[in-house]
Amino acid sequence: MSTTVTIPKEEFDNLNSRVRYLEDVVRKVVEKIGLPEKEIAPRIGSDAWWEAEVQEGLEDITAGRYTTLKNPAELQQFLDSLK
Repeated sequence: MSTTVTIPKEEFDNLNSRVRYLEDVVRKVVEKIGLPEKEIAPRIGSDAWWEAEVQEGLEDITAGRYTTLKNPAELQQFLDSLK
């Protein structure tokens, strides 16, 4: 079950700013304790994040973790199977 909550843009921007601040604090703490860089999740939307997402996608394709759909009927059948 999902719920949608509507908040003013100003409040969203404020929350987003706080989350980014906390991400920066966590990143600095993790770096200070010497956790290897590859174990630090990149900031969503950053170049490093996109590179990791592309790499993960390529690994999924190589491992055969994908579905090929050839027409709208197959797409509908696949989507219906997810319900």
